[in-house]
Amino acid sequence: MLTAIEHCCPALVVAAHNLADTYRAMNQTEQACQWLCDVHITLSHLIMHPCNTVRTVVAHHHHKTYLELVQFAKVHNHQPHLIDRINQTLSYTPDQHITLH
Repeated sequence: MLTAIEHCCPALVVAAHNLADTYRAMNQTEQACQWLCDVHITLSHLIMHPCNTVRTVVAHHHHKTYLELVQFAKVHNHQPHLIDRINQTLSYTPDQHITLH
């Protein structure tokens, strides 16, 4: 399992960042922001994994998505709705997730 997470985690982050860059190139900053936020939240869930080794791998990439969101916010500080979205994402904790039945 560890080998899979060591390969999948960076692939997930790189793919999300590449998609965000593509959306930025097309001046679709909301979609770019959405991809960056989604991958960060996904990693926020994985960082709660019971295996310490998995958490260590995920934490490294979680930090990268955090930094990417901060950088995105600096570049797009003239769009307060995106800043709000980023702030919500950066303060997200998995226990905030409510499952509807």
